Amino acid sequence: VAKWTVITKLMIMTDSFTSPERLLAKTEPPVSLDTHLEAVSTHAASLIDSPAVSRVLNAQLTDESLDRETLVGLADLAGRLHDTGKAHPDWQDGAREAIESSTASTRLPPHSGRSALYAFAYLRSESPSSIDSRLKLDAVLLAVLHHHTPLTAEHMAPDRRPPVDVFGFDSGTQHVMPDALSAAGFPSVDIPPETVDSLSNAVIAARKHKTNYDTPTLGVATTLL
Repeated sequence: VAKWTVITKLMIMTDSFTSPERLLAKTEPPVSLDTHLEAVSTHAASLIDSPAVSRVLNAQLTDESLDRETLVGLADLAGRLHDTGKAHPDWQDGAREAIESSTASTRLPPHSGRSALYAFAYLRSESPSSIDSRLKLDAVLLAVLHHHTPLTAEHMAPDRRPPVDVFGFDSGTQHVMPDALSAAGFPSVDIPPETVDSLSNAVIAARKHKTNYDTPTLGVATTLL
């Protein structure tokens, strides 16, 4: 069973889960969700120490709360959350069908909005000590939500609708994704229907860049993650 433990002030998944049918993250070749999230989180955290990122940190990030250690932790966290939406049964069914039919071009349901929904519910319920400001919460949420879309002015417009695409996440079925994650050993979180509106409002507010931080700081932090 996957275990989440405190490392560098973060709640992170550390052990691979075991289950009769592991959740998938990739189809060609097949890769399990826990293996993929672990690899991405490790790689994302390591990139913070790259020369290119270091130059950005030194030149553009003036917020003292976003030091190297903090960004490494946030990158690790974003990496571990970014594809959790793939746990939804319709994505898993499509992935297994693609593997069985050897059809690499199979179009799978959107997952980024679902991943952001799980991330939002998890961060609100668990309150990891690393997420001690609205800036850090927004940076992780936007990084997860937009990891398949360009961080352009068009995509980041506050009035862009819908702000969060949670295809297939309707009242009465909102439990299936968190249930699948919980069964696979991920932290159990409650995602009532109103969470979709709460996340959408949080995303709109973040895109407006009007809370307790300046616009460049959030933009740079989100882009780095």
